[in-house]
Amino acid sequence: MLRLPMHPRFARMMIEGGRRGCVNEAALCAAFLSGRDILVRSARDDKKVQVAQEPFRDGAGSDFEVLIRAWQFARARRYNIDDCRAHGIHAGACREAEATFRQLLHLAKRHGMTTDENAEPDRSKATALRFCILSAFADQICVRRDTGTLHCTLPHGRSGTLVRESVVQQSPLLVVAEIRQVSARGNRAQTLLSMASAIELDWVRELFPDELTTQPECEFDPAPKRVEAFEITRFRDLELGRDRAREPDAKAAGQALARACLREWFKTKSFDHSIRLLINRLNWLCAARPDLEFPPLDEPAILNCLAAAFEGMTLAKQAAAANVKPAFRRHMPEAQWEWLDEFAPATIDWPDEQPKRLQYPEVSADKHGNVHPVELHVKLHECFRLAEHPTLCEGKHIVRFKLLNPKNKKIDFCDDWPTFKQREYPRIRKDLLAKFPGVGWV
Repeated sequence: MLRLPMHPRFARMMIEGGRRGCVNEAALCAAFLSGRDILVRSARDDKKVQVAQEPFRDGAGSDFEVLIRAWQFARARRYNIDDCRAHGIHAGACREAEATFRQLLHLAKRHGMTTDENAEPDRSKATALRFCILSAFADQICVRRDTGTLHCTLPHGRSGTLVRESVVQQSPLLVVAEIRQVSARGNRAQTLLSMASAIELDWVRELFPDELTTQPECEFDPAPKRVEAFEITRFRDLELGRDRAREPDAKAAGQALARACLREWFKTKSFDHSIRLLINRLNWLCAARPDLEFPPLDEPAILNCLAAAFEGMTLAKQAAAANVKPAFRRHMPEAQWEWLDEFAPATIDWPDEQPKRLQYPEVSADKHGNVHPVELHVKLHECFRLAEHPTLCEGKHIVRFKLLNPKNKKIDFCDDWPTFKQREYPRIRKDLLAKFPGVGWV
């Protein structure tokens, strides 16, 4: 490939063509890709042109085969403009393609890939040509999502829509040589896939044996609310096919149920408010005191805890009845849980009353790393006996008060109760006394 002075994709395609005896066909396809489109786009909706192009499209398994036939038609007629126009062919683009084609063949001969620069493209080599295209555009393998649409999935989480004029609309597996972004309705970008060729899974296995994997995996089916086991074949990260397996792996089944639980496809009784409070407390402490090196309960960690609790189960009703709390408790050593209760307690003591529950934020910090405060929702008149404003983490973090009136309506936020009581409370006391005369406003 390094010795060939051309785009690496074209070099790969030509080399594969040399191996499979179709270097001429591969060179012609490279010429099409490097120049103008030889089929006139504006003529695609012309019914007469469509009828005229039917021989080009008949039985073709690749859009490149259509182009080769169209080019051969134009060349046989010496690029006659009228004949080409009647078939929706751009005569000038065909001439340019032939010039590039001859240059590529000359290079191929110089490097020992072919001995005949004058050989004509052979239709019988259509399958070998598609192997060449696959070798050059393996990163653009597409899987049809369903037979009712032209939507496709590509590697690395990409997706796109096959152009409607492609002849490869029935193949579940294909490779495309062109991907382009166009504007759609509402200024939204749409990804269009063109220059497609139908391929087979065995071809991928032959060309890329080390990049094709088959692994047992489990997925949760929301309809019967159970775990299904599959043998999934992937090329890199793209799923190419799946077969049902007999028995699901115990750990994989637990992971599938855990993912379904986080998506709220079913609810687990023991995954209750106390667990969510525990998660918020630990994650807040991780943000407030990173020096303590506590392991956060982020989404992957929560998934692992749930998966451990659900291991070996296959039904949602089994997982719904499972006790997940011991699995969360095993997330870190018992000594660290004791430190959590000291640095980020669930409640704080209150003068002459029951301890009050703290409200830990679900999101511990903002995008700049500023830690969100822990809140205490408390009625203002219950604070009068408080001498000092409570803090957490050895005095390094203030507990923010959300001060409420006797009907639990918000009055104000407060980060320093003694100062609030001295400065702000006298301004609102008269109004509170008028609205709630039965309360002992000091």
